[in-house]
Amino acid sequence: MATPSITMIPSGYKSQKVYSVLPTNGDGDLTFDRNNIGTRVNKNGLIEQVATDVPRLDYSDGSCPSLLSEPATTNFALYSEDFSQWIKSEINGTSTIISSSQLSPSGTNNAYRVNCVLDDNTLNNQATFRLSSVSGLTSSNRTVSFYLRSDTSSEVMVRSPYNDGTYTTFQLTNNWERYSVPLNDVVVTTCLIEIGLRAITGFGDTNLNATFDVWGAQLEEKPYATSYIPTTSGTQSRGVDSAIKDGLSSYISSTAGVLYLEIAALTDEDSATRIISLNDGDYINRVFIGFLSNGRTYAAINNQPVAYFMPTDPTVFHKVAIKYEDNNTKFFANGNQIGSTETTQTVPSGLSQINFNDGGATSNRFHGKVKDLRVYNTALTDLELQTLTTI
Repeated sequence: MATPSITMIPSGYKSQKVYSVLPTNGDGDLTFDRNNIGTRVNKNGLIEQVATDVPRLDYSDGSCPSLLSEPATTNFALYSEDFSQWIKSEINGTSTIISSSQLSPSGTNNAYRVNCVLDDNTLNNQATFRLSSVSGLTSSNRTVSFYLRSDTSSEVMVRSPYNDGTYTTFQLTNNWERYSVPLNDVVVTTCLIEIGLRAITGFGDTNLNATFDVWGAQLEEKPYATSYIPTTSGTQSRGVDSAIKDGLSSYISSTAGVLYLEIAALTDEDSATRIISLNDGDYINRVFIGFLSNGRTYAAINNQPVAYFMPTDPTVFHKVAIKYEDNNTKFFANGNQIGSTETTQTVPSGLSQINFNDGGATSNRFHGKVKDLRVYNTALTDLELQTLTTI
């Protein structure tokens, strides 16, 4: 198999830079941008903050990191780690903070251990902690999330972030896990977040006692939960991740080549188009692979789709490649040829950039995880493409 002209396997980085393995002279290093801090899961499995403009090599999927690229968002949940600031909501029940120094997912002793007890399970009895003054909301797409664990496998209720009587119950384990409740409903400018115990439909349906650890509350205007954003007395935002590299005309063929990616979607709930492209600095001439709604993956040359691929779980990494050459463009995914375009079709000219967008600078930004990105400046055979993309 030919050697790729560009290879980016996330490992080395510094502020505003993601190093490429090939070429070795640094010509292929991606320029990275994010206008404020973010968080990642580090190699020790702990959540840590990453400075402005520093790429996030995330280890949440195992021992090999992926480059995490997310949209801009805001955490509207105040005091995301300080539950002493939250309001106790008690109706024939008690909500008690036992400790404020439990080991959290960040590796520090700043998680809260709480105990919620109902007198009985009469309808609407409750023992919860509530953040009831969340304001400034403008979207009907909302998701609330918490990191939770329990030594006693407690059952805990999380109330969705709109006061509509909707509750979601989670059975906790003794390991930290992130639990989220999405809500796509009417637009309201204020809402509440509530966690604890509540008798919902009457006798016999609710545990009367729950002791659990809680950390990292988040409410964001997204249909899914993104990486954690800590807050104190005010909301906190995270800017969009951006990656681009230009000046690559000697490494990207405009005659025949391959774009290969090992990628995963952040969610199957995102309806936005999210692509990685080879282009000429615009969206007219381009070769690209990206996600459509529900995590469907597709490949295209210029604006002509080659094929669509629907993975069983788009949030699991899959390997995809598009081979482009005149009248012979093919799309492979996970070891199989998904489709081809063999009618009259010419290769885009002047390809000189890699963009985590559609080539139009800010449109259709790629949001997802990348473990491997390669560019070949020659067409590969079908067997080579099958081998390259086999999981």
